[in-house]
Amino acid sequence: MRSRVPRLRRLHFQPVGGVAGDMLLGALCDLGAESVVQHAIKSLEIDGLELIVQPVEVDGETALHVRSIPRSVEPHHRHLADVFEILATADVPPAALALARRIFVRLGEAEAAVHGTDGPHEVHLHEVGQLDSILDVLGIAVALHSLGTPRVSCAPLPSGSGTVSTAHGVLNCPVPAVREIAARANVPLVDVPLVGETITPTGIAVIAEICTSYRDDLCGDARLRGVGAGSRRFDSRPNVLRAYGFEGDTNP
Repeated sequence: MRSRVPRLRRLHFQPVGGVAGDMLLGALCDLGAESVVQHAIKSLEIDGLELIVQPVEVDGETALHVRSIPRSVEPHHRHLADVFEILATADVPPAALALARRIFVRLGEAEAAVHGTDGPHEVHLHEVGQLDSILDVLGIAVALHSLGTPRVSCAPLPSGSGTVSTAHGVLNCPVPAVREIAARANVPLVDVPLVGETITPTGIAVIAEICTSYRDDLCGDARLRGVGAGSRRFDSRPNVLRAYGFEGDTNP
């Protein structure tokens, strides 16, 4: 972990193996935001709740893997109001809290659309309503704020194939909520020869909310790099997401 939190003008994500909430959070912690993220998580004052940040090696590349230890008993689902109630107890800047809320509204809108629910506040949030997803989103929002709320770009997201088991049954990858968010926000997806879920609803909701452009190139020399690791391992490419930070950068 870096001794200080850098202030960035620009941030670029390279989702080599995919994008998920824990991968984004790991990359931002690796850039130097771990201390503020840990403070935000602890401020929730939920018994037994802990964010574990561990260095791992993925195909020879050092990365951070994050995971949470939640309460032993979790509800089967939450509504947006339940999520907002948890977020409101965190000791975080108002701008970070507002960002976290917007990300969850985006998730709720997508889930409502694909399940035919009246609106985002009525939909049941299953996987994305679990504590680990709430912590990922809160941590990402706090990390971005501490890094100076940089302008964010991202390479097109690698879309795998196959199926994944969810609370709604076995779904094709990318799952409907991912496709819905991509269509609504014009997030570019590119097919890759990977079997399995490479883009999660939480991951793409964050990207859709914070990114202002999508491109492969860095457009400049990045002085800082953070790498977040996913839980799965692929044969053809490392399952990591890289974050490149630019301090005082003036490039578009």
